[in-house]
Amino acid sequence: MRYQALMVRRFDEADADAVAGVFADHDATGLPARLGVAQRTLFHYQGLYFHLVQSDVEFLPRLYDARNDALIQDIDAKLRGYLRPYRKNEPAMAQSQATSFYQWHA
Repeated sequence: MRYQALMVRRFDEADADAVAGVFADHDATGLPARLGVAQRTLFHYQGLYFHLVQSDVEFLPRLYDARNDALIQDIDAKLRGYLRPYRKNEPAMAQSQATSFYQWHA
């Protein structure tokens, strides 16, 4: 995949199944495909949540443009009770993105 984004948040690992369920329902809507998302992988480690999104097209501008879409608003509302910002003063998704500093491809 040529494009990817990794978001980092805090959460209670006991909520992993609930968060996965929210995303499974969301991914079935077709919105991810409309935005160009090809793959989503969720990870957790010691109270941290990692959300890797991958695509063959540059999807982040489409995602930010769709932030007022009802489906985006719906998933944000459902996840609000589970996910917390890594830093309290940086609550936006765009502020939670990790910065890539090395890649290798075969």
